[in-house]
Amino acid sequence: PGLIYDQNGNLVVQQLIQHALAGRPAQEKARFYERFIKEDIIAMCKHQYAAHVIVNLFDVLDAQLVADMSAKLRPEVMQLIQHVNGRFVVDKLVGPFKDIRDIVINRFVDLSTIKGTQHVLVRTYEVSDKKARAQIVRSILPSALTMATNQQSSLVLQKLIQNSKSG
Repeated sequence: PGLIYDQNGNLVVQQLIQHALAGRPAQEKARFYERFIKEDIIAMCKHQYAAHVIVNLFDVLDAQLVADMSAKLRPEVMQLIQHVNGRFVVDKLVGPFKDIRDIVINRFVDLSTIKGTQHVLVRTYEVSDKKARAQIVRSILPSALTMATNQQSSLVLQKLIQNSKSG
């Protein structure tokens, strides 16, 4: 576990995940998760190096294990999205997990004013279906002028306008 938190060690762990763990049977992946990640996953998501390890795990773990990780992180989504490292984990979760997307969508306007959340909000919009996109637009409309003059939320508006051409 110490390597996961280390400036250089986490890079080695990421390579091990991508090249050694990726091709292993589901039971071995589950053992790795249970042994090194499960108990400390929240803290890891907030750590400058360990968060990258967690993001890499989403790409190699089996769907059921990723769903279990998502369930464990779900109560922390609002904290993680506002955290300098945790937001990368939330960014990875909004694609495959509608319940995580819904948490973000329901607080979209509030989150848009918080520095660092913009990428996750735009990604949430991009991966959402038409109904969810319409919900996002409806939530923005009453606050659009205020959002346009806020340094953080104006970035979100600009990106959504750019993306509206393609979806």
